[in-house]
Amino acid sequence: MRACRLVLAAVSVVAANASPKRQVLPVVLIPGLASSQLHAWKNERCHGSIGQEVKIGDRMWIDVGRLLSQTDCWERCMKLHTRNQSDIACKLRAGDGISAITELAPGLVTGPLSVVWRHVIETLTGHFDMGPHQLMVAAYDWRLPPSMLQERDHFFYTMLKRIEDAVHLHQSRGVVIIAHSLGNNVLRYFLAWVKHHIHLTDDVHEAWVRRHIAAYFALGTPFLGSSEPLECLVTGLSVKMPLSLDTYRRLQTSHGSTQWILPIPRTLHDDPTDAQAQQVFASVTYPGDTVGTTVTRSFTMRELTNGTFHRAMAARDPTFEDLEYVRERYYAQDAVLNVHTPWTRPPIESIYVIYGTGKKVRHRYTYTERERGAWRLDKLFTETPDAATCNKTGDGTVSYYSLSWGHTWLGADGDSVRMTRAPQAPYFSRQDIAQTKATRVKYAQYEGGLQCKSSASLASAETQAMQMHYNSGFLSDLWSSASDEPKIHFFEHSGVSPTGRPLHTSVWEFDLIQHREMLSEPAFLRELKFELHNVFDGKAHTDKAFRPPSHDADCYWNYRQARCEFTDYCQYDYKFGDVTLDQSCRVKTPVRLAPHPSVVLPTSMQQCDAAFPHVVAKRCLQSHDER
Repeated sequence: MRACRLVLAAVSVVAANASPKRQVLPVVLIPGLASSQLHAWKNERCHGSIGQEVKIGDRMWIDVGRLLSQTDCWERCMKLHTRNQSDIACKLRAGDGISAITELAPGLVTGPLSVVWRHVIETLTGHFDMGPHQLMVAAYDWRLPPSMLQERDHFFYTMLKRIEDAVHLHQSRGVVIIAHSLGNNVLRYFLAWVKHHIHLTDDVHEAWVRRHIAAYFALGTPFLGSSEPLECLVTGLSVKMPLSLDTYRRLQTSHGSTQWILPIPRTLHDDPTDAQAQQVFASVTYPGDTVGTTVTRSFTMRELTNGTFHRAMAARDPTFEDLEYVRERYYAQDAVLNVHTPWTRPPIESIYVIYGTGKKVRHRYTYTERERGAWRLDKLFTETPDAATCNKTGDGTVSYYSLSWGHTWLGADGDSVRMTRAPQAPYFSRQDIAQTKATRVKYAQYEGGLQCKSSASLASAETQAMQMHYNSGFLSDLWSSASDEPKIHFFEHSGVSPTGRPLHTSVWEFDLIQHREMLSEPAFLRELKFELHNVFDGKAHTDKAFRPPSHDADCYWNYRQARCEFTDYCQYDYKFGDVTLDQSCRVKTPVRLAPHPSVVLPTSMQQCDAAFPHVVAKRCLQSHDER
């Protein structure tokens, strides 16, 4: 019987490998911090609000109505016990499925303002015709530190089984993972957890990863952390909801995940050549022991994560006693992974590191004690551009110093990298791009590559001051200045792993795209579609020479030739309500990729064991009988 099982399992593997190359692979979406809904799993009476209790299934993140009318109740539901990360009032758990990440606050008014993954999901379901069994969401309680996700919710074990089931069920070459922001750190911890608890050895772990993960798209990854968690811990960080900074701080300091992405330096030990790591990242001033005197202490990036900052602040602020306990218990003593270390490239065959650049990032802070245990932000400094990396800055949330760590995945120092600069326009041809090869010296520094493009802002200092004053308001266009057309910068490298397996790595840098806006950026969605076609074909690094129209708005009527322009991609398709010929020019219906191989439900113990080797056969057949 055992021999029969082995034969059937081998046949299953051969069938998977022999399946058509052009196949839509299952996709797993991993949202970022505060980017998925949290629902109540326990009834809770709100004091002073008759008939307004929290009921099982109610959405708490984000319920704008409850936040405005029952702020205290909402805060108690969202907070956790700082030291053990348990629920205080409501029992909140992550939502499930695409509805949990499409919009955070569905509604006529709040819906469009809280869109997160909607455009990515529409691209995957509309262009590739994906269904519920092909598009999975790994939503999690983003308030928890990594180890508690497994301890309380068994999140990483569940994610492991869902990926394995998807690969077995669809006989695919693996899943495609698309993660955003903190979701990438979740994936890193997941891979470390799988290796630590399941595979134990590097060879077994690499074989599992290559069999089950075909490609990985890393969007807005805070590889070396972000400065925003520091604000959360000291003063509270506003996220544009009608709450006071003190309320924000109470919430954010109770969430163990806040310290997950504290900023860290590039190396484990002091590096005199790393200017960012050497400079003061935060300074605090408080009254001295002698009347009329003050004490100022300064801290580097490394001191924010090794406990020096926490212990010093605890002498003035009791909140930091709890925060130091959380840092030590859930991070410094984590048996699976020290998340406050740089991430080396995982053994996934194809990886795409994607982020925006050219936005100001809050990077260094000066605080003053306004009263015992409370702080005021006095000075704020933005990220200092580095000429060695074309004076680039981050995406408005994560610094370029952190985002650009992905360049270290482009082979070793001294390796050749192909560089391509293309427009973010809806369509372009070869004459619109620039392409060359360069040598990566270290980090994101290159020799022999494309010349740095001019600054995105050509305005004078006075005009820039006016722009900042008026921000993005009604009068902002009066002081707008000419700027270069936004570009996409592609960095591509192909190599081999220590075991001789191919590795394909790409870094995509989008000019002037903010952190969360990347998920709805048309240029990114276009490139995602093209690259997914390549991934589904078993290839990597799609040709960047031409991009045809991909949306109806890209097509228009050519009056001289009396037809729609781009006839290979656009067609005349009149629909009721069109009033111009341009409106009737639409993108041709996309050619659907081959669907997944059909799956026949098992009818015998042998078939059940072959199809689902990690599921008890009796249970498998029982579930089949129920169907």
